[in-house]
Amino acid sequence: MPPPPLNPTNLRLHSSGGRQHDIRKRRLGAGLLISRVGWVAILLYVTTVPRLRLLRTLLATESDRIVSGRGRGHGDGDFGAHAVDKTAFGVVPDRDGTRRPRFVLHVGPLKTGSTSLQCAFSTLRTELGADGYVFMGTTHDLDKCPPQDDDDEDDDNDDTRQSSSRGDSAVHERTFYGALSLAAKGCHGQLKEMEIGTKQHRRQQPDVYPPCWSKFLTLLDAYRRNGTSIIYSEENISTMAVGSGFPYRHLLIALQDWDVHVVVVHRHLFDWLPSAHNEEYKPGPGKVRLGRWFRMQSTGNNGIGGGVASAFGGKKGKLGKCVDQGGRAVPTVYDLISRNVHHPTRKKWPDAMQVAMAMRREGMNAILVPMEEDDDDEEEDRDRGGDGDANGGHENGELEPRGGNRNEGMGGKARDLVTRVVCNHVPGASGTCRKLLMIRRRREENKEKKEEMVAAAQKRSNPSVSLHYDALAVGACHAGLINGTAISRGEARGAIRDHHEITSGGRPNDLPLSCPTEDELRPVLEASMDDEREAFEFWGRTWGVTEEGRHREKFRRAMLEGKKFCSVDSARALEEESWISFFAVMKK
Repeated sequence: MPPPPLNPTNLRLHSSGGRQHDIRKRRLGAGLLISRVGWVAILLYVTTVPRLRLLRTLLATESDRIVSGRGRGHGDGDFGAHAVDKTAFGVVPDRDGTRRPRFVLHVGPLKTGSTSLQCAFSTLRTELGADGYVFMGTTHDLDKCPPQDDDDEDDDNDDTRQSSSRGDSAVHERTFYGALSLAAKGCHGQLKEMEIGTKQHRRQQPDVYPPCWSKFLTLLDAYRRNGTSIIYSEENISTMAVGSGFPYRHLLIALQDWDVHVVVVHRHLFDWLPSAHNEEYKPGPGKVRLGRWFRMQSTGNNGIGGGVASAFGGKKGKLGKCVDQGGRAVPTVYDLISRNVHHPTRKKWPDAMQVAMAMRREGMNAILVPMEEDDDDEEEDRDRGGDGDANGGHENGELEPRGGNRNEGMGGKARDLVTRVVCNHVPGASGTCRKLLMIRRRREENKEKKEEMVAAAQKRSNPSVSLHYDALAVGACHAGLINGTAISRGEARGAIRDHHEITSGGRPNDLPLSCPTEDELRPVLEASMDDEREAFEFWGRTWGVTEEGRHREKFRRAMLEGKKFCSVDSARALEEESWISFFAVMKK
C-alpha cells in the first residue's frame, strides 16, 4: 500500500509533539483574545445604547416642546449643541421609505415679485396651515398687502388677515432669519471658522455647530418630527448664494431629511435691469446720501439726466451752484445698464440665472419660475421647470401638466405669479391653490374694482418711485433755481412730484426725456437674449426663431412704449416756462 501524499495535514500529523503543543497554545491565546474583545463590545453596548436612546428621547421631547409652544420661547431656551456629521455633505434619500416634509425655499432674486409672494404667504397662513405648511421669512404689514380673500371689503373679519393666526411661527422666524438672511453673515463666518478648524474654535468647542446654527437645526428638527412642511421666503439669499460665504454644505446636511424645492423667479433681463437700477437709487431707509445735495464737476449728464451742466451754463471743470453736502449722484438708467451688460459680475445684485445656476451647481433642487407667463400652451413646460413632478409638478390637482385647465378661472389670460408658484411649485398646497383660483375668479367678475384695490395695496407695500423727480431737483439746484441751504433734496423732490402729478395731473414719463437709440441698446438686447437662451436650456427647452421674435417684440415695446431706458432731460425741462415759474416760487 503506497504512503499517503504529502500535504500540510499529513506533515502536522507526522510532526513532533512539541510542534503540536505550540500550535495548540497559539490557538488558545487567539481564542482568549477574541473572547475578551467580545465581552468588551457587549459591555460597551449595554452601557452606551440606553444612554443614547435616553438622549434621543430628551432631544425629541425638547423639539416637540418648541413646536407646540410649551415652555420658553426660542430666544430664551437652551437648544443644545449639534455635533457635525462630516460625511453627510449631500441630500440623501429616505432610509425608511416614509414621506419627507417639504421645505420650499424662495430666494428671489430682488425685483422679481418677492413682495407679492410674501404678502400672499403672510395673508394665507390659515390655508397654508390646513395644507400642512408654516410660512416663515420676510413678513409684510397685512394692511399694506393686496387682499387675498374672496370678500369685497370686510377684510378685518377674515381670520386670514389676522396676525394672531401666525401662531408660534412669528416667534420662530427670528431663528431662521438669524441663520439664512443677510444678517446671518456673522453666523456663516462662524460656520466657516468651524469648518476649517481654527485653533481658537477647536479649543472651545471642537466639532460642534455655533449657537446660531444649532438653534436653527433644533427648530428645523422639531418641525420635521411634527410632520410640518415649511415655506421660507427671503430674497436676499440670492445675493449671498452666488458668493463664496453661503453655507451650502451645512444647509444640505440640515435639509437631508426634507423634500427641498428652491424657487427662483426669472424676469426678462431687459426688464429686470431698469427695475434693479430704480431699487438701488430710489430714496429709502438707510440711503442717507440720496437726501443730500452734492457738487458736480462735469459737462455731461454726470449721471443725473440729460446734460444738466448745460442747464446752468457750466463748462468743463466749472462747478455747479449747488451746495456740497456729500450727497450721492444717481447715474442714468442707460449708463448703469450699459456697465452691467459689459461687466455682468459687477452688478450689485445677481440676476435669476446666476442664482439658479449657483444653486444647482451646489446640489440644490433649483426651480426656475418665469415671472411673466406667455399666452402660449408651449410655455407650460417652462412653468414646470422642465422636471415634471420633481419640481412640484401639478400635485395640487388644480392644473393639468400641459394645456387643459392651465388658465382656469383667469378669463383666458395667463395666471399671475402668486397663483402659479403656489399651484405648481408648492407641493400639496391644494387648499391654498383652490383659494387663490377662487379669488382670481371673483376678481374677474368685478375686475375694475379689484384691480384698483390691488394696485393701491401694491403701491403701499412696495411703491415704485420715479427717479425723474430727483434728477430734475438736482438739475435745478445746480442751475441755481433752488437754494440748497434752505430746502433739502428730499423736500425738493417731493415738491416737484406733487406739482407734476397732483397740480398738473402728469405722469413721470410726460417730462422731457432723453432716450438711447436702438443701436445704443443693441448690446442690452443681445445680453437679454443670451440670458433667455440660458433659461430655456435650464428648462430643457429649445430656443428657436419664434421665441427670439417674441422676445424682440417685448424689448421693442419696453423701449418705445414703456420708455424703460429713458432719463429726464433736465436741460430741456428747465427751459419750460411752467417749471421756471414753479422754481421761482420755491426759491422764495
